[in-house]
Amino acid sequence: MDELGLFNDEGLMEGQFYSVAEAKRAIEERYTPEDGLVILKICADHPEQADNTCEECAAEWQED
Repeated sequence: MDELGLFNDEGLMEGQFYSVAEAKRAIEERYTPEDGLVILKICADHPEQADNTCEECAAEWQED
């Protein structure tokens, strides 16, 4: 099961969500629109990064 997180331009704000509905509920309950949060899948190898934009995975890929 994929782990989802709440991200903004500063990075991961909160993680450990396993459904979009659960993540959306957290945004509604604990954050404001000004926080600019998006829900993204968390990288399995680097849990502080979003899977689709993981800088560490990209660096490893370029080294190979």
